[in-house]
Amino acid sequence: MPRLFLFLVPCIVLAQYPKAMDFSKLYQGKLDSIVVIHRTGWTKETSWSGAPEEEHITEERKLLPLSKGKQLLKILQDKIVYKEEYPLLNDVVSSFLFYANGNEVLTIHFSTETKQLTMYRGDELIFAGMSKGKLTKKLIYYLYPNLSAKELYMNFFILWEEI
Repeated sequence: MPRLFLFLVPCIVLAQYPKAMDFSKLYQGKLDSIVVIHRTGWTKETSWSGAPEEEHITEERKLLPLSKGKQLLKILQDKIVYKEEYPLLNDVVSSFLFYANGNEVLTIHFSTETKQLTMYRGDELIFAGMSKGKLTKKLIYYLYPNLSAKELYMNFFILWEEI
């Protein structure tokens, strides 16, 4: 029995738990701008044997057109785009920062590899889990706007059972 306890304690401590979406805290006002921070590369957890470095992450910042930001906010209000399941792998995540009156009002962290999605309003976590459906498609499209529909499908959707 003590061996089982010693085995389960680290598993429980290291587990990542999902957090259900709190729609009452989702920002619904007017936006000034949306900044996309597109990160690519690998971390210690996602690197492979023989990798040239233990960790390598590049970052590119760009401004998302306001119309696309409003469209993204509308999609975020849909209850079917969230999956209350948390992926085990910690991956490189890109960020979407929403601003109103010069202040950051909503932050989304998204991984194209695992569909991991976390949302914060200020310092408060309002969702931790995975994205699915049209939210996943839009986030990937905004991160890779120059890829054709065929390239997007081949690179991101063909291996996923559910998007």
